[in-house]
Amino acid sequence: ELTLEYLGSETDAFVEVVQKKDDIVVFSGVVQPGEQFSFAGQDKGTLSTEITIYVNGALNARMHTSCSKPIGPGMVRGDFLVASGTSRNGGPLCPLPEGGLCGDCDGKVTRLTLEYLGVETDAYVEVVQKKDDVVVFAGTVQPGGQFSFDGQDNGTLSTEITIYIGGV
Repeated sequence: ELTLEYLGSETDAFVEVVQKKDDIVVFSGVVQPGEQFSFAGQDKGTLSTEITIYVNGALNARMHTSCSKPIGPGMVRGDFLVASGTSRNGGPLCPLPEGGLCGDCDGKVTRLTLEYLGVETDAYVEVVQKKDDVVVFAGTVQPGGQFSFDGQDNGTLSTEITIYIGGV
């Protein structure tokens, strides 16, 4: 599901949103400048890989929606701002970094800093890198405390980490 805000200046703009798979129209209606509107995907509950947005019959924007590219609140395409969204698993889409750009990344994360949002004081945290089950962080963290760690797979964090708090 996505909620978009129309940033254009044209009043009574007729907006159509079409999902790529089967060219299904997932939203069709008149929208005013600054107005938000929501729609849900029709491809097994998702928006397929891309949506195309038309204003008064003219192509205005395309958005990649499969999460293989950044998408989230703050992203602007054409005359539309992503105000909010939900992934197929029901979780909210995360806001994009300042300026809506993620920068260059080839997927090889070398260092992470995390903040402990739990309430347990003196929480014993262990972070285990998937490849070879290497422990990349082990220590006590306080609520709101931040901790950093580096990857141990040729300087990267392999493909996945697991975070344990108090052994769980």
